[in-house]
Amino acid sequence: MKMTPQMPAAAICLLKVFKVPESNPALAGDLIEEYSGGQRVPWLWRQVLAAIAFTIGKEIYSHKLLTIRAVIAGEAAVLLSYFALIRALSSHWFAMFCISVFTTSRLPFLSKFWILLLPESMIVVMIVCMFGGWIVGRLHRDHRATFVVLFAALQFIWTMVAPTLRRHLVDSIDQPRFRPYLALDITILLLCPICVLLGGYLAGSRADDRSPRPLPLRG
Repeated sequence: MKMTPQMPAAAICLLKVFKVPESNPALAGDLIEEYSGGQRVPWLWRQVLAAIAFTIGKEIYSHKLLTIRAVIAGEAAVLLSYFALIRALSSHWFAMFCISVFTTSRLPFLSKFWILLLPESMIVVMIVCMFGGWIVGRLHRDHRATFVVLFAALQFIWTMVAPTLRRHLVDSIDQPRFRPYLALDITILLLCPICVLLGGYLAGSRADDRSPRPLPLRG
């Protein structure tokens, strides 16, 4: 007896998270049928990602006002938490401590990374991005996955077009002293969307995780 291949658990999980079976049950059935008919895994993942992208676009188009509210709420959370952390971390004693410890350290590698503890540091950016993702996910539970992914994409785009990134990229071509700053900018560029997604994931309540959901992909 020939065994029918089962779809990868990761693909099923992503389709469920973005509610693809609920918004388009026929598409979910077609994926099962085609994959069981012999389609390869790369084809399946292309179809899964395309279905998720289509579902996200459809949900954003159908809930324009909620989309705008999610973006505004997330940006407000990022800005407010950022300035709050700046005020907390920019106190005179803290700044003097960081500068004295890291710039006068006998360990050469520490003297190059004291900037990481300043208000514009990578740690602060990670915290505020996680908080922004958490706010977006918490305030929009019915559309959490879509809005959190949208907000993460916006953070990536806005970080990419930041003037400091372009300036450090140009300056680091012929001036090696700017390359650590460019490396920090690139790290922040990659960490921003990841932290937003993590914050959105943490916004999920245990009640949501325990609630039963239909699993049409198992049929």
